[in-house]
Amino acid sequence: MGDQLAHPDIEPRRIDRRRMIQGAVAAGAAAWTAPVIIDSLHSPAADTTIAAGCYAILYNSPPISGDCSPGTFSASPGGCPETGTACANPDTTNVVAPCLSALSSCDTTVNPMTFSVSGCNCTIVAAEALYTAFSEGQVPDQCATTQIAVDGSSVTFLGGPQFDFWQTFRIWLNCS
Repeated sequence: MGDQLAHPDIEPRRIDRRRMIQGAVAAGAAAWTAPVIIDSLHSPAADTTIAAGCYAILYNSPPISGDCSPGTFSASPGGCPETGTACANPDTTNVVAPCLSALSSCDTTVNPMTFSVSGCNCTIVAAEALYTAFSEGQVPDQCATTQIAVDGSSVTFLGGPQFDFWQTFRIWLNCS
């Protein structure tokens, strides 16, 4: 009421019942469809499709840059046994590189280090990693403890008590 006295030439706005219902319907429709649109961006239809088969990728993790770039896969860069079942004769062209992401920006000093599969029709079936240990004396490079998620969606590498920095990560994926 005080506002009407301060501005006598301004009429109070009124909305009729029909417009109020139309506005509520429009707001409800937007609220109903927004999650559907957002969910469709994360649906399998939006994922990267990799041809069915077995793939292997090697990440070199230099101690200074830590960029964790895919490298040339070799039979056994550090001689570590793999956890899981590695497939014979995997495709090593790094076509699966976009499917894997390091959960800690591939910092060479992060321990443990986790990689996860996202946006692809692949699962992790085997993995191994090599790290350099730090000590006063000469310590040979060490094999990491490797844990693959039951559903194959991620792999975590754990360095031992004298962990200094990562050297290589080798990951095998099966794509369907």
